[in-house]
Amino acid sequence: GQTGGFADPNHTINIEGDMRFDPTNSVKLEGTYRVPIFGGFNVSGVYNYTTGLAWGRTASIRGLAQGSETVRIEPVGTRRTDPVSTLDFRVEKTFPLGDASHQVGVFLDIFNLNNRGVIDNGSSTGVIESSSTTFGNPNVWISPRLARLGFRVTF
Repeated sequence: GQTGGFADPNHTINIEGDMRFDPTNSVKLEGTYRVPIFGGFNVSGVYNYTTGLAWGRTASIRGLAQGSETVRIEPVGTRRTDPVSTLDFRVEKTFPLGDASHQVGVFLDIFNLNNRGVIDNGSSTGVIESSSTTFGNPNVWISPRLARLGFRVTF
């Protein structure tokens, strides 16, 4: 017999709609500024904005001849997650190490500086799509603000 996504007509119910992993808009801004005071250091930042991803309600139907099936009861795109907006920041100071081609750098990274607690759309729609008491609840969050202190050696 046939197998695969289109062998079962239940898999084509409400299949028309927006693509799941296709945000309407995505913006990324990056910049670095060399601050001349204190012997010079770099300040850089990355801003990301992505509109929410498309999703729609599903339901598990039991008692079918082939067993239980999950069917889409709303087209994808009926709903969208909240937009994701993050700001990452770095301050770095470098020091010469011997000749000009060798350097050591000390840096501080701060990720999600604006500490936006929103659904992470990176690996899925980030919400529970199935009809249940948890419908629409987030299942993946963006990591909270995180600071990292480090160093690097260039040679």
